[in-house]
Amino acid sequence: MRYRCLTCDHQEDRGVLPSASCGMYGCGLCCLSLGGLWLVAIGLRAAAGPKPEPVAPVEPVADPWWVGVLGVGLMLGFVVVGAVAIDLLLSWVEYLVVRPPPCPASGGRPWSARDTNRVGV
Repeated sequence: MRYRCLTCDHQEDRGVLPSASCGMYGCGLCCLSLGGLWLVAIGLRAAAGPKPEPVAPVEPVADPWWVGVLGVGLMLGFVVVGAVAIDLLLSWVEYLVVRPPPCPASGGRPWSARDTNRVGV
């Protein structure tokens, strides 16, 4: 990731995360987020216990159309929010691990948390 000195605008590259938005990195974050949602769903279904058997045969009732739209929208929203949360967590851990020393140009300590150099989203 690229860090920028807030005192003199000197830039340094440190760490392993990409400095700009990357499609492959974003897809990886979405896959991690989707895997996490999958594990949560499996855990919730296991905690709910077995599904009770109906006493008499019941004719299935179709859900309204908006239930499917709402489900897909919520799933996509949770995946995006999860990907952003994972990205922030990875960025925070990287910042703690490779905390930049004082700026070699000005000696200042304040560094930006992430600088994309106006590249990416």
